[in-house]
Amino acid sequence: MSIGKKIKELRTQKSMTQTEVAKALNTTCQTIFKYEQEIVTNIPTDKIEQLAKLFEVSPAYLIGWSESNENEKPMMQVTPLEKALLEKFRRLSAERQELAIQLLAPLEGGQ
Repeated sequence: MSIGKKIKELRTQKSMTQTEVAKALNTTCQTIFKYEQEIVTNIPTDKIEQLAKLFEVSPAYLIGWSESNENEKPMMQVTPLEKALLEKFRRLSAERQELAIQLLAPLEGGQ
């Protein structure tokens, strides 16, 4: 699949308009249209990187150097206990978060 078609497919998968993508890339809607229609084929590297980040894919996948999206990782199931711990951790100040990490370190080895 060409880069233009991938951009359009990824954009529609994210339910984004060309205008929204253009705004995220600090460019124009016409530029995104030209990318998708392959009127512009030499897309600047910084725009490739921004598109990849926006669509959560690797630049290699977007360009077509890789058939699989290596950025896709299986979602890890978070347990209710882990979720509760994370919520409490996020409410702590940065200093107390570091203290919590230090307090947990000795517990890592024990089962």
